[in-house]
Amino acid sequence: MATKKSFKTAENKQEAKIYDTITNTDEPVVQDELETLRTQGHKGMKLPRINLAFSKANYDFIKVMAGIRGQNLTVYINSILDAERERMKTDYLAAKALVEKMNQR
Repeated sequence: MATKKSFKTAENKQEAKIYDTITNTDEPVVQDELETLRTQGHKGMKLPRINLAFSKANYDFIKVMAGIRGQNLTVYINSILDAERERMKTDYLAAKALVEKMNQR
């Protein structure tokens, strides 16, 4: 039986304090959802994928912030999108309903 991989944790108290401040929690955040979404190497299981290009500044920001949180780039970008989707939930649902209504014509 395969064991779950754990994400990076702070190795000393100073790093832990910084990590906790950033994630606003007392314990490192485990990305359970991502663990269930891992598809690489699993035949027949695929998630939608897109190829994105970033400015050097944005790429550096993503790389540094993901590293600070102990996440890979995909997990970090998905967390940003999850937060934005939740923030814009009302607008998103209204736009989605409008598109569906237009497609019914």
